[in-house]
Amino acid sequence: MSLMQVRGLSEPRPRPTETRSVSALSIGQSARGLRHTITLDGELDLATALDLYASVAPLVYESEAREIELDLSALHFLDSSGLHLILRLRTLCKEHGCTLLLRSPSKQVRRLLEVTGVAVPTDETD
Repeated sequence: MSLMQVRGLSEPRPRPTETRSVSALSIGQSARGLRHTITLDGELDLATALDLYASVAPLVYESEAREIELDLSALHFLDSSGLHLILRLRTLCKEHGCTLLLRSPSKQVRRLLEVTGVAVPTDETD
């Protein structure tokens, strides 16, 4: 008999292993003339928003890009941080004479854009 049993205490239970989902975002880039396309695959959230900003900001500040297109067809999740970044990028582009376009938002992302009333130009042509 252990001391804990003598005192009427139960043995401490082992803690369950904590499983955390780590957000992931894959960012691809291509250019055709003055249009730069950023392809997003995964989740755009607090953990990944700065990665996207780091990919887009140099195009705005250091290139002659006239259009920056975000291909959202493989974006599975967008939270308020990601939405805020898209709005910030729209403003940044406007201030520097370029246009931010959204292409093929997934059903979930399109719904979020509609519900929040975000009006960012979309380009459905491929």
